[in-house]
Parts: sequence; structure tokens; C-alpha cells
Amino acid sequence: MGYLKNMENWRQIHGAGLTTALFTILLTFSNQTDLSAQRQMTLGAFQNVPQQNQINPAISSESKWYVGIPLLSGLSASYRNSSFTPAQFGLNQPGGPDFLQAAAFADSINYVSGEAYVEDLAFGINVGKNFFSLSIGERFMANMQYPRELLNWIGLERTKAEIPYGETFDLGDWNFSASHYREIALGFGSKLFNDKLSLGGRAKLLLGQASVQGQSYNMRLWRRPDFDYNYEITGRMDIMASGFEHFEEGASFIQPFGKANKGVAFDLGAQLQLGNLRIFASVTDLGRIQWNQNNTLTSVSDIAVDADEIFESTKHNLTYEGDRGATAFSTELVTKIYGGGQIEIGKRHALSVMVNPRLHLGRTEMNGSAAYRFHTGKVLDLIASYNVSEERGNQIGFGATVNLKPVQIYFATDKATSVFSRNSQKDFQFVAGINLLFGKADIPKKDFALEPDALPVTPMSKDAAANNTIAPMDDNMGAAPKAEYEKYFTFYGTVVDDETDEPLDAIYVDIYVLGPDEEKELIHTSRYPGHTFNVPLFQNNLDHEISVGSYGYGRQTLRFTADRDLLIHEFRMSDGYWAPEEPPISTKSGETVFASLKEEAEITFQTRGVDTDILAADIGEDLSTIPMESMKSTPVEDTYEITQRTSFRSLPDPQATVMKRLAVGTKLELLEKTDSDWWKMKLDGKTGYVKRRLLESVQ
Repeated sequence: MGYLKNMENWRQIHGAGLTTALFTILLTFSNQTDLSAQRQMTLGAFQNVPQQNQINPAISSESKWYVGIPLLSGLSASYRNSSFTPAQFGLNQPGGPDFLQAAAFADSINYVSGEAYVEDLAFGINVGKNFFSLSIGERFMANMQYPRELLNWIGLERTKAEIPYGETFDLGDWNFSASHYREIALGFGSKLFNDKLSLGGRAKLLLGQASVQGQSYNMRLWRRPDFDYNYEITGRMDIMASGFEHFEEGASFIQPFGKANKGVAFDLGAQLQLGNLRIFASVTDLGRIQWNQNNTLTSVSDIAVDADEIFESTKHNLTYEGDRGATAFSTELVTKIYGGGQIEIGKRHALSVMVNPRLHLGRTEMNGSAAYRFHTGKVLDLIASYNVSEERGNQIGFGATVNLKPVQIYFATDKATSVFSRNSQKDFQFVAGINLLFGKADIPKKDFALEPDALPVTPMSKDAAANNTIAPMDDNMGAAPKAEYEKYFTFYGTVVDDETDEPLDAIYVDIYVLGPDEEKELIHTSRYPGHTFNVPLFQNNLDHEISVGSYGYGRQTLRFTADRDLLIHEFRMSDGYWAPEEPPISTKSGETVFASLKEEAEITFQTRGVDTDILAADIGEDLSTIPMESMKSTPVEDTYEITQRTSFRSLPDPQATVMKRLAVGTKLELLEKTDSDWWKMKLDGKTGYVKRRLLESVQ
């Protein structure tokens, strides 16, 4: 232990005014940082921001893989002072901090705390149903409890005021701590039960860089009538420190992997997807850092001392003290719990709620949040949140993401006023960063219509349809159908958003048989959690109608005849409430008859822009072996017609001005095949752009 009693050695330390150093460093450091743990509740309402994985390791990026911009991908900070604002402390004044002014706003006992995080490296990748993440970052934490008398004492000393002899400053309630450690986190997660349940975890190696903890034991300063040593200290303050050898002259402040002070922590999370509803729960930062070696213990007690030398001498002893064999101590991490849910409403809106208890040293702090997300288009998402904190009260937050492919920029704060009016707020919080996102995560294949275990499904009888049940299956499931039903018909459908090409979940499917007078009789109704469905029926020559819907989208209908093996169709849904009807599809006499099931699948998938390799993998046949001459094709002409209601736009962009709404069958003249998505067309003497996939050549 190093006791501050050798006054001659103190005389070798220069630099007056350092009585304010420790307090100012802790306070201004905390102005950028919150040991009671950062609040990142608004961040939880985002979509496809990789850093959400820090809140819940069961959340995977929607991108195939991502890379964080070094030192910029994850920046976050929070701060809280229980008594006064930065402006009241005078941080922006020309003369620097005004402790006496701050004391006027302080309570008898006050608290200041903060935390900051800088992400050095971030990487993540999706591999099938599994996802992996790696991050390396720097974490800084500070926390201090201090009495009002500390502010008065420092303020009087800085202004050189005449302090009466015998004046006593009670600093018995003064204690503080600050730490810096490097966090190396490796995460793993997996999707289970047809992707409905995601489980994830993360292990963290904590490399302690530096730490200091100070505890006062009835410490008091008594003003004594002595020119050289003008204070008598009674009681004591013990200051434990580790890692301060990094601050010695010639030493390296950056220690890439640390030496002896290490710790571990763990994060665990789960997420359940039920249609458009996502339910999640997680616990993070279960762990601690143990400071074992190169520790020092400095005690300030029972001495006569000059005020200007107290902190300077203490800092010197912590940094240069030769005996570094003091008792080990630890830094407990703040354990954070997250739980809540989010529901998607259509393709543009989402509502979420979250509870966020925080546990530290036997104390629990309750927090909660409700947020709304608005997806304005492919580029911008906006978040508004209402956050409730036990210590900080109710606050309005906001956030935004800008996606410029592959660059993603995000920002969020749980308290908007602290961003726009920093100096007038007692607390502050934000999180921001820049990521590079590449590709889209693999969408696992759903059950396909021709898989063996899907074929022996008997369609509804009329009586069963009335009760929404499936007719009993033949006892001999492996045998051929009954004689009156020679073959099966299967309707295989996919449902995607017309604007974003994203698959839609929670699909509603109804199938009717049409009578002579267009009377409809329901024969099948079902709901599917994913974006694909297959409905098996027996082949017949009757006309049918299928109606497909998804929450927030207009229903689409399609007429067909169930007289073939397989019918494949992609439903492109709009959030408008119109339901385009396509002409009946049939293979009756006099119309095109596909040579085989493979040929029909190949042509249907090609015209719909679906990868035939996916189809081949699903039905177990190599479609590439089909002779191209057997494929039915349509010659390219100058005149095209609209196959589905759409818009005639001024530019090849879904956000461009709509010049005219186009009905099914509208004919246009081709001017230029602009790209794979848009063609330049002419209509009534006007030039505009139409989506290529909605055009069909007029023969």
C-alpha cells in the first residue's frame, strides 16, 4: 500500500489546480457515457440492423452477411446526472466548469454515471438455418456518488476564496469507479421448427485495460491555520486501481489482448415468429471482470496536506507506485433483460413493446418502451418511441435507418430532446453506426406439392368442405386413387409483395367450384404461415376459382381448370384494395397441352422469373434436360399489353411519378428494353416506364 505521507516527494509534483482533476474527469467522461447500463430500447424496434443482435443474440441479420465499418459500425453512449445539467455546470463557459454554480442545483447526495462503446470490428453471416457473429469493441464505464460539499470545496479552492479557519467539508459519502475493457464476442444462433423459433447465444472474452475504484470512510477536510499545509484529513479514502502502468512514461496505452486482468460474460436469447407477430426475450452481460495483477491500493488518511497536491499525488502513486501487489477486486457487469413483441401491419407499419429490467449489485431498475416503425420505401425507415424509465421518467425517442445498398446508416436515441438540446438535459443517450450489407439470407424451402409425403392427401368432399374438414383418406395410402379419380391435381402458389419482391407470411387460401350460373361452392379453405402453399385436388374438367389474401393486402383471384398434374402461379400482392382477375387457365380440347409435368413447370417458372434450379431440387427432376424446342415461347413484338393492373411511371423507379393507371389489357408500344426490371413504353403519344414482368407481347 502507498500511504500519502512523504511530503518531500510530493514537492516534486508540479501542476496547481489538480484538486478538480478527478472530479472533472469523471464528470465530463460520464457526460459522454452510464454504469447503470445503456438504454437501447429504441434500437429494438428497428428492422435488419445487425447491432440488434447485441440486444438479443437470437436475432439474425436479414442479409446473407454483413461487415461493420471499423470504429463506425457501433457507436453508443449514455449519461445521467441526478442534479444539474452541463449548462448549469458551466462546461461551455469560457472559464471552464463552475463548481459553485453547480452546487446551487445539487442535492445533499448526488449521482453521475455513464457508459460508452466503440465497435472496432463487426462481422456476421447466415449459413442455412444457422447464423454466426463476431464483434470486437471497447467499453468505458464510470460511476460516482458525491456530496454537495465536494462541489463547494472544489469551487472555493478554484476561485481562491478565503475559507474560514475551522471550516469542515464532509466527504464521507464520496465514492467512484471507472473501467475500460475490450470485449471480444462470438455469437451463434439457429432457426428451428420451420423457422418459427430462433435460439441464440454469445460468449464474451473481457480483457481488462484499466480500472479505478474509490471508497470514502468518513473522510473529512478540516481547514487549518497553516500556510503550507492548509488542510487536515480525518478518516480516509481507499483507492484501488489496476492497469495504470499503461499511463507510465514510455508505456503503451493500447494493450491489444491484455495481460492478466480478464473476465467472461454470456448473452442468451430466443425469438418466436407467429405469422406477423414476433415475440422475443433475452438476457445479456451475465459476467464480471477480475482485476488480479498489477493492482495498487492508495489510502489518503490522517495527514496535513495542501489542497492542490491531493489529487496530483494520488495520481502519481497510482501510476508510478512500485509495489503492485494489492488485493484483487472485480467489476460486475450490469445484467440487462429484454422481453416483448413486435407485430407487422402490412408492409409499411410495425408496432412493438418492450420491458427492460436491469440488475446490478442487488438493485433492480425497471424500464419499458413502446415504438412505431414506418417503412417509407426501400431506402428509409423511421422510428418513434415512448420510453419509460424508473430513474429518468418518461421520454420520447426516435430513430432512422438509411439503406443505400450495400451501405446502411442508422441512428437511434431514447430521448430526443437530449440530442437537440444537450446542454439543458440531465441525461443523454444515442446509438449510431454504418454497416455494409450483402445479399439476402437464404429462405428455407417449404413443403413442395410433389414431395412423396404430400401426395397422398385426399381433397375435400362437398360434405367435408361445409365443415371445413378433410375427407377421410383411403386406408391403403400407398395405393393408387380410386378408379373414378385417376390422377391428382396440385395447385402450387407463391405470394410476394409486388413492390419489394419480398415473400409474404400468413397466407389465406380459399378454393371454389364454379357452377353453371357462376355459383360458387367452397371446397377448400386453409391458412399457411409461410409464403408458399400447395393444395391437392383430384383432376376434373370443372372450373375453379382460387382466392388468395394476406393481412394488409387486397385479395387476388384466379380461375383455373383442374385437369392437369400441376399448376404453378405466383401471386404478386399490392397494399391497395383491388383484386385483379387473370383469364381462366385451362387445358381443354383445342388449347395448349403441356407435353409433361416437367415442361409445364419449366415454362411457368420461366415466365414468372423463378429459378428453375429451385424447382428441380424440389421435384427431384432435372429440368435442364428438357429440349428447348419443346418449350412454348412467344415471339417479341413491338406491341405489348398489360397482364396485371399497374402504373405508367415517368422514370424506371417504383417511387417515380405516376402518369397513368393502367388496366389489364392496355396496349403499349415498346421503345426500349431499359433493363431487366423496366421497359420504356409509349402510350397515347406519351413516353413512360412499365415493369417488364407485367408486359406480354401481342401476337
